[in-house]
Amino acid sequence: MQKKSNGFSLLEILITVSLLLIIASFAVANFSFFDKFLLNAETSKLFSVLTYQQQKAIASGKQKQMQINIEKNCFIFDENGKNIVEKLNDKVIFGFIPDAKGPPSSPTKPITSAITFAKENENFVIKFAPDGKINCGTIYLTSKNKKFMAAISTPISQVSLLRKYVYKVGRWELIRN
Repeated sequence: MQKKSNGFSLLEILITVSLLLIIASFAVANFSFFDKFLLNAETSKLFSVLTYQQQKAIASGKQKQMQINIEKNCFIFDENGKNIVEKLNDKVIFGFIPDAKGPPSSPTKPITSAITFAKENENFVIKFAPDGKINCGTIYLTSKNKKFMAAISTPISQVSLLRKYVYKVGRWELIRN
């Protein structure tokens, strides 16, 4: 007759620890996915507001502008005479990954500023002309942990096109809407 043991066998402990490690690895992967998802959502929101302001300038025949305040992590635009302040999610900031190169359309130089539009007082200003033209520049957004990055740019050209990019393993990829 065998005597019943009150402890755990080494095999039972190894299986339990292995299962806990597998579950933990899925949790870490999901947090990373969540940061990437938030960055994409905030980039799309900013892109939509920029496009909307461009269309408003064309429709009204009047110059419009949008401001970006890096310190407050927000952008400001006019809607029916009221300033609308839209704050980015806390996990997304105006910024860039160290050693990344830009601009996204032709990445040759290290990025040195999160926003390349002209600065007036403490805000960067994006101007939309009645003919649809936008002053050229780039807005870089990154996850707070600096693992993921995206950009919105408008190049120097006859026709102002807003372009959205995502940074993947050292290269920029154009996102088509």
